[in-house]
Amino acid sequence: KNNPCLFINDRPFPAIAAYVTPDHIDRFKEAGVNLFTTLFSVRWWVGPDMYDFNEFDLQVSEYADSIPNGFLMPRIDFAPAGYPWWGQANPSEMVVLRNNETGKIMDASESDPRGEEHLHHEIHLKELNLHSFHSVKWRADASRAVSALIQHTDSQPYADRIWGWHICDGWPQEWFHWGEYLLSGLEDYSPAAQLDFQSWLRKTYKGDEKNLQSAWGEAIHFEEITIPEPL
Repeated sequence: KNNPCLFINDRPFPAIAAYVTPDHIDRFKEAGVNLFTTLFSVRWWVGPDMYDFNEFDLQVSEYADSIPNGFLMPRIDFAPAGYPWWGQANPSEMVVLRNNETGKIMDASESDPRGEEHLHHEIHLKELNLHSFHSVKWRADASRAVSALIQHTDSQPYADRIWGWHICDGWPQEWFHWGEYLLSGLEDYSPAAQLDFQSWLRKTYKGDEKNLQSAWGEAIHFEEITIPEPL
């Protein structure tokens, strides 16, 4: 019987990793854990195709030094990445939240007390880069940033201690939509989402407006379709 197995440098490892901050590493080392992961929240993406890895290198090096027989998977959170400069430079690529009852645009960074009551903890959306998940521009820019980070770390002394990467985005580092618990509003009504919706329709109806019009029962064109109102 074949069972899945994790290999690092051709050596098999139990696929068990400790998600632990530096203060609590020792107890897991004593238990024989060799794989570690933790969040590195330093903001190394500082501008358009501009990166400052100094603090990141320092934190990762210190962590790697504390696990001499172990390996590290850095957790990288893109929710705050690019704040605030990316949104200021790309306003049409930011998420748009509209009120369920009035249709008016709401502040997407505001939390909803009802959502917090459901979760039993606060929701922090301030100082996050609330980009649209439909944004092609965001995906391209963030992809280059990830590539730059990995290329940089591959040249560092700690490179052979990295066993993987955990890339996060959304709220709360779990790829949830920003407004997952904003119960009074609905997203996403951004221009980026509008373009993506039209692109999806073209793929769905094979780019043929006759197929679209037949399914929708009206003489409508792809570029005329908008995201349905929240009302």
